Amino acid sequence: AGMSSTKFFHRLGLLPGASPSQVKSAYHKLALTCHPDTHPDDPDANQRFMDLKQAMEDAQAMAGGSEQPRDLVKLGVDLSTFS
Repeated sequence: AGMSSTKFFHRLGLLPGASPSQVKSAYHKLALTCHPDTHPDDPDANQRFMDLKQAMEDAQAMAGGSEQPRDLVKLGVDLSTFS
């Protein structure tokens, strides 16, 4: 059961039709609030972060971003923190 297209944007606090740059900006702000490295005592932080990451990727794809939606390196995310 996947999210409808508008739910990806709503998960990021955006309206459908947001630009790719708005998607990235919203993602970066929200990622800080649930990143497992910044909330080591929260057992649900990793799942919330992964859900947020998926919403960002899907919203980015729907927004028609020039970036490849699943390329987090281009979004400035340090992938070494997730391994």
